[in-house]
Amino acid sequence: MSRSDIRTVVHEARADLHVHSRYSTQPASLGIERFLSPTSRTEPEEVYRRAKRRGMDFVTLTDRDTLEGALRLVEAHPSDCFTGLETSAVFPEDGCKVNLLVWGLDSRQFGEIQRLRKDIYELAAYLRSADLAHAVAHASRSVNGRLNLSKLERLVLLFDVFEGANGTQGRMHNRTLVQCLRELTPEKIDEYQRKHGLQSLSAEPWKKSFTGGSDDLSGLMIGTSRTTVAARTKDEFLLGVRTGRSLASGRDADFRSAAFTAYKLAYDQLRETKAWDPATLFLSQIGQWTFESESLGLLDRIKMRTMNAGTKLRSDRTASLVLELAESCGSLPSDDVDGRIDAAFSSLCRLVDEVSGQLVRGFTDAVERGEVIRQIKDASASVSAILLVAPLFGALRNLYRDREVLRDLKESLGRPRSRRGKRILWFSDTLGEVNGPSVTLRQIANLSHERGNAIGIVGTVDGEGGELPPNVIRLPWVGGFRVPYYDVYEMRVPSLLRSLETLADYAPDEIYVSTPGPVGCVGLALGKLLGVRTTGVYHTDFLQQAADIVPDDAVLRGLEDFIQLFYSAFDEIAVPTSEYIGILSARGYVPVLSGAHPL
Repeated sequence: MSRSDIRTVVHEARADLHVHSRYSTQPASLGIERFLSPTSRTEPEEVYRRAKRRGMDFVTLTDRDTLEGALRLVEAHPSDCFTGLETSAVFPEDGCKVNLLVWGLDSRQFGEIQRLRKDIYELAAYLRSADLAHAVAHASRSVNGRLNLSKLERLVLLFDVFEGANGTQGRMHNRTLVQCLRELTPEKIDEYQRKHGLQSLSAEPWKKSFTGGSDDLSGLMIGTSRTTVAARTKDEFLLGVRTGRSLASGRDADFRSAAFTAYKLAYDQLRETKAWDPATLFLSQIGQWTFESESLGLLDRIKMRTMNAGTKLRSDRTASLVLELAESCGSLPSDDVDGRIDAAFSSLCRLVDEVSGQLVRGFTDAVERGEVIRQIKDASASVSAILLVAPLFGALRNLYRDREVLRDLKESLGRPRSRRGKRILWFSDTLGEVNGPSVTLRQIANLSHERGNAIGIVGTVDGEGGELPPNVIRLPWVGGFRVPYYDVYEMRVPSLLRSLETLADYAPDEIYVSTPGPVGCVGLALGKLLGVRTTGVYHTDFLQQAADIVPDDAVLRGLEDFIQLFYSAFDEIAVPTSEYIGILSARGYVPVLSGAHPL
């Protein structure tokens, strides 16, 4: 029988091996990290229904530190479901946590895993002795901020199966990890064993296999990442995972899918508030059409048109855009995941741009009326804008963080860092202006382009900046306003979501910001979201300039507070002269670095 004939006989079974339900516990983190780690609200039966509809042969749940949901699923569908678990194992020497996935376990084995997970070495030995299918989940993602190269090397010695396609991680994390693990050699394993004084648990530890799973919390991405094994029964499937015959595939996360998932989780939280005010009811209906409808029916469309007519009578552009979001998603089949993601992102961009535009118009009107301070104090529109983009923050941080660990792993395997050097983004609100700092920045742009340095200069320049080199990134913008008391210059506000998508794909290693305007704020926010080093360039004494032209003491105090808050958020402040170091130090600015320059 030929190889092609064999392939027609063997059934390639598929399963999403990393899915959460409402039974999943929340990570034991504190503060903002807890807020940015939402829990699932998906019922086990809904997981089963969506997985089967999307072509999964077998279904499991890997809820955090509980078997309850998985046991319910197996009880309801014993022939094509098996138990699963995600648990945090700990390196006892320093408390570094690593998430492990385990499948096919019973309640007794679950209890033993919970007992042993405080020591990852003991747990790894137990999982192997118990013949339980298991894998390291998202190995390059730090669970509690303590993951480093040493821990990754130890994981290589302890485990043979790694999650190679995690639906919440970007292409860089998924593909780089798989490539690195495929390049392991017996010699490299010997080096790791000597280095750590740790003997590998397997006969051929340089041979790794991979699983795939969506890591879904929202119920939207189930089955978009999966594991494939040649198997006809669930027992054969799990045996294939244990013996290294599994293949991982699926959709890498990106900015758009992270945004879509984040808003679905926010909708799930809103739905549980059970509030009856008109705004909550309106948003709940929008969320249902956007995320839950299979497709819009006749009654849905009639209700939507009635609501849309009401928003037009009230001239409520924001509400109209929210309805547009619901219609664009609800008109597509629920299993057209990519279609809904793209439709939602386009609508979200228009919605965020509209809210940003309202802020700009409100500020412009306040300037004309001479009521700048009152407008700043009336923060209702600003709060709306913040709430609108808040669900993105946690998703984006998870998507782009922990890149340095992967780079260290590549180096340890003999793969040098990219010759392109450090990737830098440099932000300025005045790139198109004719002043000293802007001229200098354009010179830096030309020089870095000629040298082949990976430096992107970011601004909101229009077509008149055609003479600028190709490494200038022109951000789309939604509106502008004349700077109070200095109306020769128009400050432009970038389109937030479109700008962040463009800039995040650039994957900078470091960010420089030259101005404390809207473009500078985007640069600072991007740096914090990506977890990269940020440097604020203080090339002008803004306060002294303002004091010469602004007669209002209240405006000056507000400007002083804002500028200090802005620059205090940077890792470093670069200044051109020692005189500026003294000025900023006297004002309480830290840290200050003189003469910082990326070239």
